Amino acid sequence: MKKFLSLLMFVALLAFFSQKSFAKEKRRKEYTADRVMASVRIGRGGGCSGTIFTQKGQYAYGITAAHCAGRDGSQFEFGNPDGSTGSARWIASSLKYDLALFKVWKSDVLGHVHIPKMLKFVPNGNALQIEACGYPGGAGPKWKVVTDAGREGYGQGCPSPRWQFNVKSGRFGPGDSGGGIAVIEDRGGNAPMEWLVSVITHGEDNRFILGAEHSQIKKFLTEQSKNLEGANPYY
Repeated sequence: MKKFLSLLMFVALLAFFSQKSFAKEKRRKEYTADRVMASVRIGRGGGCSGTIFTQKGQYAYGITAAHCAGRDGSQFEFGNPDGSTGSARWIASSLKYDLALFKVWKSDVLGHVHIPKMLKFVPNGNALQIEACGYPGGAGPKWKVVTDAGREGYGQGCPSPRWQFNVKSGRFGPGDSGGGIAVIEDRGGNAPMEWLVSVITHGEDNRFILGAEHSQIKKFLTEQSKNLEGANPYY
């Protein structure tokens, strides 16, 4: 009888952990888009978001908003879409562009999304869809479909103009700062190409998003080329 009960307990425990493992694997498969897999939560409490955009050797590099960043050289915890976490280090930030750069172990991230060297985004043109992705309230990643507002705006404390996007669907709010805005480019029947074209810096809950312009991202990354240690930020 004892052997039978022990066997039942073993089978029950095996089923429990198998189910837990299956649930985690299922969650991993649900997040297949590059723009989502590359989205990370900044900080243990999830005060901001960021996006992994390139990898080289044992490192991967991410970008977020400067007002989310800590002191250069300091460490922080980040979270992936599947709930796993890792340790990252702040490399540099620019208040002028409200952009910051951080470095993580490549083995700790799930993927990255490319930044185009030349802007392939034509407002209301060839974009299949524009999506913003982040962790509002520390939960997510939550993606929202946005549309180009056709105008610029200014965020509080940032001297550089921002692109403005209207939120069409999805939740946008505190915690999304630093998240990515991606264009999903239609390639005529082939798998769509995803491009990181902007970084969320400001906005109004569920109404509109202000993000760094693509040209500002390029200028910032050019200034930080040494800190990228040979990693190519562009596709």
